[in-house]
Amino acid sequence: HEHLLAKLSSLGVVGPMLRWFRSYLSDRYQVVRYRGLKSTVFPVLSGVPQGSLLGPLLLAIYVNDMVSVIKHSKILLFADDAKIYKEITSESDCRDLQADLNGVLLWCYRNKMEVNVSKCSVLTFSRWMNEETFEYFLGEEPLSRCSMIKDLGASWIFS
Repeated sequence: HEHLLAKLSSLGVVGPMLRWFRSYLSDRYQVVRYRGLKSTVFPVLSGVPQGSLLGPLLLAIYVNDMVSVIKHSKILLFADDAKIYKEITSESDCRDLQADLNGVLLWCYRNKMEVNVSKCSVLTFSRWMNEETFEYFLGEEPLSRCSMIKDLGASWIFS
């Protein structure tokens, strides 16, 4: 929780309010129940309480500075979802977008957030069918291309 508390502090949350957040996030435990069986109790050392009213706000505060690593592209953030996009007119633009993907991956590593590469993909919008495509990566893993994504219940289709 120290990363989140440091981010709250950098936003001016100090003194009694910061201590309240520390208390709110500390000494939490969880257990897994499945088909009548129960795991041992273990401490929760990171994250925010699921289903809490403050959870979405604290997550937004936590990921808000991700935008600082985007130098060439644009980013849309919603909860734990990020969309990075850029108009591509040259191979240089492709390299710039890849540099921003690298920056986001490094940000995630430094902020102890896991990236599920299988949930990441490349969607190209174009008026022309272009068989020449740039391959993008997150770390060593290539990103798959798709022709449709579902976002907040809406489907975006490219054909």
